[in-house]
Amino acid sequence: MHFSTISTAIRTLLTFIILPSTVSSTAHPFITTYQFAKGTWVENIAVLSNGSLFVSLLDRPQLQLINPFADPPTTTLIHDFSPYLDLLDIAEISPYIFAVIAGSFSATTFTLRPHSFSVWKIDMRHSTSRASKIADITEALSLNGIARLNLHAVLISGSTAGNVLYLNTETGAYNITIDDATMKVVPSAMLPVDINGMKILDDSLPYTNSLGKTFYR
Repeated sequence: MHFSTISTAIRTLLTFIILPSTVSSTAHPFITTYQFAKGTWVENIAVLSNGSLFVSLLDRPQLQLINPFADPPTTTLIHDFSPYLDLLDIAEISPYIFAVIAGSFSATTFTLRPHSFSVWKIDMRHSTSRASKIADITEALSLNGIARLNLHAVLISGSTAGNVLYLNTETGAYNITIDDATMKVVPSAMLPVDINGMKILDDSLPYTNSLGKTFYR
């Protein structure tokens, strides 16, 4: 799958996504927690119980930890996932243990290498972090969102294919568990991007279809 021929459409979409909201900043002031270098693409955030922030980067395969309480705030590289090109969503599956998606989408050339995505475990319970691969999800065209189901399992959005996968984080076994029309690419979409972010809420699964501009549960 090659995206370079539609990079203009992508940049237009990104401009739309990152433009400031029209909501008054006076009533709801924003505070910069940490300023990365220009060109950094922060993909997702997970909050640790101590208030620190895990951030996954899309422009490079790095997991960074922000300490917002330092003066000034600091960031620490937790793990570099090279030769992967990027990281996507991240979720805490048990206290100080996280699951993160690593893949091969280039934010520079806007190209994607299908069937190249994996899910990794990050263990922060020790003096130094420990990274270990949970599974290669070779059947997936691409992966995007991740949500904790229980202490031993997560759900993952299979973007492009438009489905949800179940992954046992202990054994690495996985399968497609939800495949619904609302998760698919819409005919008017500029890109083959469909189901994206999702979270477990009580006994339901709220999720977005990015280019469908829809939110479902």
